[in-house]
Amino acid sequence: MFRSLYTAASGMYAQQMNMDEITENLANANTTGYKRGRVDFEDLVYSAMAEPGALGSYGPEVPVASQVGAGVRAAGVEKVFSPGELLHTGNPLDLAIHGNGFFQVKLEDGTTGYTRDGVVHINKEGELTISGHSIAGIKIPEKATGLEVQEDGTIKAFVKDPKEKETLGQIKLVRFLNPAGLRLQGSVFLETPISGKVLEGKAGEPGFGLVKSGYLEKANVNLVEEMMNIVMAQRAYEFNAKAVTASDEMMRLTTQLQPK
Repeated sequence: MFRSLYTAASGMYAQQMNMDEITENLANANTTGYKRGRVDFEDLVYSAMAEPGALGSYGPEVPVASQVGAGVRAAGVEKVFSPGELLHTGNPLDLAIHGNGFFQVKLEDGTTGYTRDGVVHINKEGELTISGHSIAGIKIPEKATGLEVQEDGTIKAFVKDPKEKETLGQIKLVRFLNPAGLRLQGSVFLETPISGKVLEGKAGEPGFGLVKSGYLEKANVNLVEEMMNIVMAQRAYEFNAKAVTASDEMMRLTTQLQPK
């Protein structure tokens, strides 16, 4: 009887975590480059009451296994890297990756971060930045005009000759064998041992997407789907709560039994 209480409680806790992630997705529905999270569940260890083929209490072999589960737990929160819709802005420094890949940025501690956010700005030193983090190795001269970012990441602008654009640098992309293994820190992802090695390449090469200037990648959050997930999570929580109430009522009735 007590097993049912703990099993139902584990279901309530799991659905609470599921709701937390759903609300996180909804809160970031308008965050550029955001990737929705999904809670993965797994059932807990089963208690074997009898193994199949074992001798039963009255002699015959047990034809099927007799196992009782111990509930559920959240195995982890996985980021879903499906593409988001591209939003046309017309700003040449708004960049979206159409396909696979991440932008590389330098963090304050000197490590490298990775992001799909393509809102690019130019700081006072002339460096290109994303969320305040510089895109290493690329600087824009003060006299540069007519800035252009091509699909392969090449940056061009008029600097000395007003009739011919110069190449100022190229934005490289990176990808990972297992992007779901990246660790999220603020608005950027960090490499982990299970994400695989960093694979760097040019935009447009096999395995890498294109850099689309004048566009931003919207969050891959489907509002209708998330609202449906809220309803299902709420119902599952309610059913588990009712299981707790039912188990409590059965135990109450058991304690009231009086021997004749």
